[in-house]
Amino acid sequence: MDMKIASIVQKFNEFKDGSGSFVGEVLRILDKPDLTLEQPRIRSPNSMLIDLAMYQDADLFGTALQLLLSHSLPTEDLLEQLERVRLINPQQNQILERLRLEMEDLGKLIYGFENWGVDDYFSGVEKNKLTTAEKICESLRKACREGHEGVPTFDIQAMLCQTEFFSHVLYSLKLDPTDYQHDCRGNLNALTGCLCGAAVMFIRDNPSNQTMMMQVVPYAEKLFDEVPESALLVAEVFRNNLE
Repeated sequence: MDMKIASIVQKFNEFKDGSGSFVGEVLRILDKPDLTLEQPRIRSPNSMLIDLAMYQDADLFGTALQLLLSHSLPTEDLLEQLERVRLINPQQNQILERLRLEMEDLGKLIYGFENWGVDDYFSGVEKNKLTTAEKICESLRKACREGHEGVPTFDIQAMLCQTEFFSHVLYSLKLDPTDYQHDCRGNLNALTGCLCGAAVMFIRDNPSNQTMMMQVVPYAEKLFDEVPESALLVAEVFRNNLE
């Protein structure tokens, strides 16, 4: 079909220049059967078409190239992928890069919890690290709730999908508080709680993000007693989404 459209456009250009019968040529092109490369004995259509494109013949080269593109880049697949593409302006790109940097900082705090959140022979508790994590999560909550610098909430939620935010939440909920000393669990629960609070706003009124966060539900359910915010997260996952 792509080849037919290209041929019709070519005939139209010729007709504009005053040569040829446009209607008759279009009908002749449409009557041609569609070319297909799905034949039993053609094992590598792309190789065959590349070989044909090597011949010093303009018509053969053009036809081989069109077939190669239509076979390798089907229009339907392209259009399906375009539905998932989100265009962002320079301002939004700056915010996205800032979010990625914040997620890097947050990740270092989460995965390095034992280095700063546990009071033992090797290290002591650094409360300022927890404060930093809470500030980052509160900033995310606010951005997902109110938008940021003119960027609406839905776009902020979409940007966070392009960061490590979800994996951070999943990792923190997988941690078992009983693996740590009793006097250290408060720090871990506070860290997990602020992440859950940010995740609540990340998925609010966003069915796609709700579906993504469905994976954390089995882990969050085990923390209801230790981390009340985990219950709020599970409730938000199923808000208007009981099906």
